[in-house]
Amino acid sequence: SSATSTDPQREQTLKLQLQINSACSGEVLLQNVAAEGTWTVRRLKLQIASDSCISFAGQILLFAGRLLADNEVLSTLLPQASEYPHVLMLVRSQPKASAGSRQLTVVSNGGPVSCVRWRVEAQNLRRKEMTLTSPMFELNFGDGLDKVPFKLSLLASDDRSFAKSKGRGFIQLKCLNGEAATCAGVLARVSSSSDGVIAKQEAYVDHEYCFATNAALKLPRGSSIDFGALMDRQRCMFEVAVEVVHVRKVDIREL
Repeated sequence: SSATSTDPQREQTLKLQLQINSACSGEVLLQNVAAEGTWTVRRLKLQIASDSCISFAGQILLFAGRLLADNEVLSTLLPQASEYPHVLMLVRSQPKASAGSRQLTVVSNGGPVSCVRWRVEAQNLRRKEMTLTSPMFELNFGDGLDKVPFKLSLLASDDRSFAKSKGRGFIQLKCLNGEAATCAGVLARVSSSSDGVIAKQEAYVDHEYCFATNAALKLPRGSSIDFGALMDRQRCMFEVAVEVVHVRKVDIREL
């Protein structure tokens, strides 16, 4: 038997400890990722998606400055055991239009209620930012206020980052036009649906609210929302839905 021949049993049992760093910032994204030598790069990406909610399609992996193909086997890339984790660099590819945290749906036609739905990628809850903000959108209040600009934001609790607040925070609906009409109320829902089970948390203000007086409405009034607990773990995202009531006679608690 040759000393240089490959041992199939060793290839099958080779255990690898990996560390995944951001190629852009050098930040450690994942530590102590346990992998096997028989895994392909594709299998590793699936594991990374499971552990971090960085989507499979959003991953580009590099080792020693070389782009890794999905069908390559880890034992051929990292053949030697090491007491330290092998460091792989990850580049997050940027989807084009309204994907992930930029996916926004607005229904506002001048009727009594406008609805905004914003899908947020759960990976944002692991970042160091204190605020996540949606693209600007317009609501139609009628009575000459047809295109009132707003933005939705998620604010990390206790003035900390989402990573330090463990995914807890508040919803803020901010009007970007000081002439906005007074509303009867605002209802905010955070929800997800996974395996047929719907999880949600609601917060609302059921009294008259004037965006001209105070442009930013923060909900809930009391304790923060645990966004992480409401995550759809299959799609790695959750949905923020906000309903703005235009007519005072509508009781927001009946919606």
